[in-house]
Amino acid sequence: MPWITHPHELTMPRYDHTAVPINDHTFIVLGGYDNDSVELVDINNKGNSSFASTNFNFPNLPTQRRDHTSVIHNNFVYCIGGYDGSSSLNTVIRLNIGNPTPKWETLPNMKEENYAFAATIHNDNIYVFGGRNDNGKVSTAEQYNITTNTWSVIENQMITPRVYHSVVTVGNLIYIIGGISDWDPLDSVEVFDPVAKTFQSASSLPMPLWYTRAVVVANRYIVVTGGQTANELFLSSCCLFDTQESSNRGWKLISNMKMNIEREMHAALVLNNDTIVVCGGWSKRVEIGTIEYIPFQSLIAPMNEMQDIVDKWSLAKKQYLKSQKELKTVEKTIRNLSEDDQFMVQHLIEGQSSITDEYNHNNIVNSVKFDDLLDKVLLRNQMDKEAAERKSKELFAPHPMLSAQVTIKEKEDHINNLQQIKNGTVINLPFYSFNFAYCFVIVFVYLSTPLSLVQKKKNLLISRLKVNLDLIVSLSHCACYLNTVYQSINNTFSPIHTTFYFSVPVSVGEGQFAVNNTALNLPKYFSREVAEATCNLVLYGARIGTGEKKSATGMVVVIGSYGDFEDFGYCAEGQNNFEHRDICVLDWEDNKRIILPCFIQDGALFIECITGKILSDKYNLLFDMKCMKGADQNGGLGHKMASAAGSKGSLAIKCSEDCCATDGKGKGDLKLFLGTRVSTKVGIAPMKYNHTSNRL
Repeated sequence: MPWITHPHELTMPRYDHTAVPINDHTFIVLGGYDNDSVELVDINNKGNSSFASTNFNFPNLPTQRRDHTSVIHNNFVYCIGGYDGSSSLNTVIRLNIGNPTPKWETLPNMKEENYAFAATIHNDNIYVFGGRNDNGKVSTAEQYNITTNTWSVIENQMITPRVYHSVVTVGNLIYIIGGISDWDPLDSVEVFDPVAKTFQSASSLPMPLWYTRAVVVANRYIVVTGGQTANELFLSSCCLFDTQESSNRGWKLISNMKMNIEREMHAALVLNNDTIVVCGGWSKRVEIGTIEYIPFQSLIAPMNEMQDIVDKWSLAKKQYLKSQKELKTVEKTIRNLSEDDQFMVQHLIEGQSSITDEYNHNNIVNSVKFDDLLDKVLLRNQMDKEAAERKSKELFAPHPMLSAQVTIKEKEDHINNLQQIKNGTVINLPFYSFNFAYCFVIVFVYLSTPLSLVQKKKNLLISRLKVNLDLIVSLSHCACYLNTVYQSINNTFSPIHTTFYFSVPVSVGEGQFAVNNTALNLPKYFSREVAEATCNLVLYGARIGTGEKKSATGMVVVIGSYGDFEDFGYCAEGQNNFEHRDICVLDWEDNKRIILPCFIQDGALFIECITGKILSDKYNLLFDMKCMKGADQNGGLGHKMASAAGSKGSLAIKCSEDCCATDGKGKGDLKLFLGTRVSTKVGIAPMKYNHTSNRL
């Protein structure tokens, strides 16, 4: 059963609010951004009437509150701290919901004014962790004793001070989850012992997250809902942690049971110790009022179904490391799973690194081989192999971007004829690509036209060849030689007297490609044409903008395999503008209207490395913390994400908003991660010089 969207929404959209359960099917919502209202929601009320008609007499908050925390204990709802729109608060109020005419009661203030913190109940105490106020971040934790009605500061401090995090109580321990510290998203989790008053590190989240909301089910399972990732994308998935799991497998990302709407700054709670409810929040830059819920067993059912396969796979790995055997039945089982289930199995298996640790120290090579086998089972290696075979065939087939009416033999004849011109003199041109000579021949043919048609033919040539404009105009650098050729052939050629702006030729060798007249190393198996066309697209967006004198707002483009596309992240359902389109980056000039708007929206553009097919825009790059920590840290989040993608063998391009213009020149540099974690910089401004003569 997927997440269920309730037919009714909150009476008004809200975010930065809180919600606490009243009974098995009812909860109240408190405050939010510019909001002091209190609203009651009955999850069983699915009739025609809205929640607003529900009979209740809870008073509004005495003042607006957002980024506060609310907890419930013995029929009292406590509302703590927050921000009132002008200053941070240290006030604490409570409401007796058992009273027929409840009123808000003022309690002693916290020691520190605080908002964006997190709080939880343990026994008869409220614990407050982290947060910030008008003076900066709050590094201390406080404890409120309900019995004595007093606040005290906890002597020990958190390992990592944080804000916009989540806190839950499980048994006799308190878990402090995610958040940000100095505006760096965190994947770290700390455990606080209320008796010993100590903090210890615990298993990290699958990725850095903040603005999440965490709940506890059955006093055992922690479920983290929604939030924002390190690359500022909203999450619709949940993360699960079993506090009683003996194998210590850590957090699990439940990626195939996503909420219907990605959201952050929402409220989350558990009803009837089973049903997880989320309401309101911030999504796609607007506040929302929708309510979703799911029974906990439905949320984890796919994981339970996969666990048997995972256990068998783990056993197979142990046997393989010991006796070099593998279980073909497990491989066959995984092959028969759906793509989503394959992804789930892979995630579960990769989360069980501790299972193989005891074998890895003596069997490192065999362990790597077995991990490679997992890729094979999930069909990634097979797809890459097929793509490589297609590439090999393309090298010896008629190039699809050249005129279909020109056969290979005709091209070869033209080349042979040119080589025999001028008493056997061979034309010595930079070898830009396998098809360079083909391009030269067709330029030669097109120039065998009347002068009045030359300019039109030039544009037609560029349009038909779909190759780098710098490559075409660099042919004009051979003008002196071609003029000699003209004199040697009895034909009606027309030299052109005009001013040419052309690139200084750069020699591009095997395994390289050219970007703005700079030769760069090409990752193995990548198509040179795809790499150059993609870079030209990015350069165009950086120099010209997206149309109507509107500059791009920065770009991250990833060129990789289909396997990389599955591994590196995802695009939210219904958000991919290229999902049902067959658009190739080699044809980007014909599809500018569709492609260029990608450079003013969130997410990356993902392009297949051999065919050039645009697989997705709004692509959310998601890497684990180990990969992110290994990425180049000398830049912002986009830079780190591009570095992480490059370190995994892809070709990633990062262009910051500051480098984008509409004057046709651009400024600054592109950062290209050529299968590496460190970028190579290439200037955005065209590298050209002026030359006037009688020439092409």
